[in-house]
Amino acid sequence: MRPLQVIHAVVTLLLLVAVLGFGLLALTGTVEVRLPTKERAGERPAAEDSIRPAVNPVGAKARLLVVRGAKPGMEYPIFEGPNVIGRADQKPVEIDLEFQESPERIWSSRQHAVITCDDGALVIEDLNSSNGTYVNRSRVPPGKKQELKANDLIQIGEVQLKVLL
Repeated sequence: MRPLQVIHAVVTLLLLVAVLGFGLLALTGTVEVRLPTKERAGERPAAEDSIRPAVNPVGAKARLLVVRGAKPGMEYPIFEGPNVIGRADQKPVEIDLEFQESPERIWSSRQHAVITCDDGALVIEDLNSSNGTYVNRSRVPPGKKQELKANDLIQIGEVQLKVLL
């Protein structure tokens, strides 16, 4: 074998190892692969290109869209009455953030906040959580109710939820 053929074989082998290694990291979830969308490039996607279907469960008055979290694009319906946000444990919650946070970095309380829908009007209240509830980067004081409008951004720990009416 000539020296050039040896170099070519070594480089090909190294590339193969790199591709297989990256694939293994992607499969195990160590590395996340996100493809650019038309929205990020400044274009509005066509309806058929949308990554999430416009599903509105029967009786839902509004929705929360996960903007930042482990599963962006996921939607939570808001129904008439109280909708508790937190992590399902001994008490059930309507909006479970357990799967939006990594197990190593949990910021949401079990009963973190409540969004109350009263005749279509939405208000959020922090339930004396450890790390606070934020709306449009302003902290909601525990026990105080704050009105929510379309496109408001709720932040609980590292999870951001956009209000869709």
